[in-house]
Amino acid sequence: MPQIYSNLTSDNADLVQDTLSGVLDVKGGGKRGKNHDKNEMGGRTFKQIRKEEVENSQGKRRDEAEREVIKTLEHFPKSDHLEVTDKNIDKYTKWLLDSLKINEPVINNFDLEYSQFSAGGPGGQNVNKVANAVLYKHLITGMYANSRDSTNTIENRNHASESLYEDLGVLVKNWKLILSDIPSNKWEEAIETFIKKSLEL
Repeated sequence: MPQIYSNLTSDNADLVQDTLSGVLDVKGGGKRGKNHDKNEMGGRTFKQIRKEEVENSQGKRRDEAEREVIKTLEHFPKSDHLEVTDKNIDKYTKWLLDSLKINEPVINNFDLEYSQFSAGGPGGQNVNKVANAVLYKHLITGMYANSRDSTNTIENRNHASESLYEDLGVLVKNWKLILSDIPSNKWEEAIETFIKKSLEL
C-alpha cells in the first residue's frame, strides 16, 4: 500500500476506495465497478488490506515479545527438583498476574537480593579497595541489575534498583502483549504453559 495510506483507519478505508474509484471512473471515461478494483488488489478492499497489515504488525510485535520473554527466562530459578521448580513457577505466575493488574511490576523488599562487590571503574585504585559496586536480583524472575559507575555506594544502589525496575517493567509489557488475544481468566494457565515450554519441562 502506498505510504500515503499508512495512517488510515479501517473505518475510513472503504470511503477512500469509493472516492478513488469515482475519480478513476471520471478520468477513464467509463464506469469501474468495485469488483474491478477488488480484482486489481487480489479481490480485497482497502479496508481488508489495512486490517491485514495491522494484524501482521501485531503478530510481529507479539513474536518479538515472546523472544524477549524467553531470554529473561534464562535467569528463571530452575531447580533439579521438579517440585521446587513448580513452586517457583507458581510464584512467578502470581507475581505477573498482580503486576498485570496494575500495569507495572510489583516489587517487595523480600523479593530482592542485594549484594555489594569490588569492581573497576571511576576513582582509580580506591574503587578496587572498597566494595561499592551493587547488584540487585529479583528472586522471583531471576532478573538482576548492577551498577559500578560511581564510587558512591548509594548512587550505585539507586542506579541498580532503577535499572531493575525498568527491566521488570519491560517484561510485564511484553507479557501483556503475548496475552493480548487470550481471555484474562485463561492467563494463569497460559503463563504456566509458556514458562514450562520455554524451560522444556
